[in-house]
Amino acid sequence: MIRLIIDEAVGYMLKVIKSGIAITEYKDEFNAIKHGNYDDFIDLVKGERPFMVVWQEGVISNQDNISQKTHFDMAALIIAGPSIQVFFNNCVKKYGEEFLKQELEISNDTYRKAALFEVSLRVHANNNKLLSERENLENVIIKISNFKSLSIEETETLQKERNFINDIKHHNKPRYNRKFSTWEEGVSKFKDAYRILEEKELFIGEIVE
Repeated sequence: MIRLIIDEAVGYMLKVIKSGIAITEYKDEFNAIKHGNYDDFIDLVKGERPFMVVWQEGVISNQDNISQKTHFDMAALIIAGPSIQVFFNNCVKKYGEEFLKQELEISNDTYRKAALFEVSLRVHANNNKLLSERENLENVIIKISNFKSLSIEETETLQKERNFINDIKHHNKPRYNRKFSTWEEGVSKFKDAYRILEEKELFIGEIVE
């Protein structure tokens, strides 16, 4: 697996959201990258596009015409790397370096893996042409589970991980009912889901402390 900056950037923003801070500046960029809309994200941030050559169905393409619409998601994600770094730097400058520090409730390692959870599933689903535009994560899990012939129990475990991420993003909202009574319980279920992604080769990237 390769090292990706997206886990740090999205993991950082999940910590900001959990703190109760409303994401106003860079909201469009954040929504684009966490939903896997890499072409839109690059257009918004306008970071440098690294050189890349892709061979696909007998055709060689260079960076000038590589896009998510015509090539696989992983290529688009790698091309988005410099824009993700710019986005990350801007967010730290806006929301503060304190969110780079370790929390007592949820580790930085868990935040980064939680960030890669949705990204990984969407990359694999899109690469296998399973999704329509703007599919929510619940449907992504259902479709990738059917494609990989996951058991009912495995699919339910992945859906519980989705609920853990929702707890992080929405627990400060007045009408939101948390799915896990404690963060410790949510982290425990997250670890179960993470193991499934690894076992089924659905994870991308690697976490380096």
